[in-house]
Amino acid sequence: YLDQGPFFRYLAFDASPQRPRIEIFLSKERCIRRRDLAGKKAEEIDPQHVEDKKLPLSTLGQGRSRLVDKVQAHVHQCRLDYGTNASILRRANQDAIQCLSDMSTELAICDSRDVVGAVFGESLPSLSSGQNQEYLYPNALTVPGIQHILDLVRKASVERLQFWTSWQARAKNVVQFFHSENHRMFLQKFVRDRCGNRNADELVHVLNKVPERFAAWRWESVFRASEHLQQLKPCLQFAFGKMESFQELQTRDSVVAKDVWSAARDPAFWEQTEAVFNLVTPFHQFTKWIRRCDCHPEIGENFRMCPFKGCRARTISQKVDGVCADLVSRRDSVTSSSFQHTDPYVVQSAYSLGISSLRTRFQWLHELPFLIWKAV
Repeated sequence: YLDQGPFFRYLAFDASPQRPRIEIFLSKERCIRRRDLAGKKAEEIDPQHVEDKKLPLSTLGQGRSRLVDKVQAHVHQCRLDYGTNASILRRANQDAIQCLSDMSTELAICDSRDVVGAVFGESLPSLSSGQNQEYLYPNALTVPGIQHILDLVRKASVERLQFWTSWQARAKNVVQFFHSENHRMFLQKFVRDRCGNRNADELVHVLNKVPERFAAWRWESVFRASEHLQQLKPCLQFAFGKMESFQELQTRDSVVAKDVWSAARDPAFWEQTEAVFNLVTPFHQFTKWIRRCDCHPEIGENFRMCPFKGCRARTISQKVDGVCADLVSRRDSVTSSSFQHTDPYVVQSAYSLGISSLRTRFQWLHELPFLIWKAV
């Protein structure tokens, strides 16, 4: 730090359970020397001067998932990378401009008490001593993780759908059933036998791909699974429409086979699939957008090696407004004529909740200090 500093530091941290009773704490950092920015505009910055690095991994012991434990783990990581003494580490912490985190325990790390001295064996003043208590990162702005916000909005929106629980159970059965290659091959042969090889190609080609699975806590998987179900729809409607009984599937698990056969023949299931897919699509597009950068805005451009990927502070508020406008347009297009077997007001209610949740959870984009921070 004495040779290269001072810096502009942008930190992110999160803890992730890897095995039962084992949790890994990870801290990442992007930094650039201040002298490399002197007198330059954003577009004049040399990407080679931006360093993207992971701080040394830290393992949290059993039951060590409180804020104090994660703060200690994070400070220890920074010490291994920056600090030979408390003074240098504090100077490096003062260079931090932003701390990105999820919205659980780690969100409070940035605003926690300065415990750098304790890591180096210094005694900390008690809270009742009346002495000034410094922050760990006194110049940094805490920013919640955008993906976590989107997951919460997505979760609340789909759960507002009254049919969500039943549709999710049936959709999971369909997706998991065709995760088996044997089941996909059987259905391909069944379709070819019923309509001939040439006409069957348009229907069965989608069965060459393994369907996406749902994950309980990864709400992005809802988009991928519903998208694949939309692609499977013509094939499954044709094939199961030709089957008089689920027993023609020739599988041991008759309970799952009956549910898959019933779902594929049910028009309400496909209406609900389309409703879920249309509802989560704007959030999926937002997720893809937030991972890119302003210097590589086009879809075809390769942004993965760009050191500024994910840097969207200057344009994110306009993007949120655009997503809300898209949701409003989709909500207004939901009519009774487009839904014959599903209550359209239920779908409209889910859109309305998504719009209000998105605006509420991103209101901080239009407030101080973020307005000043993004402009600097």
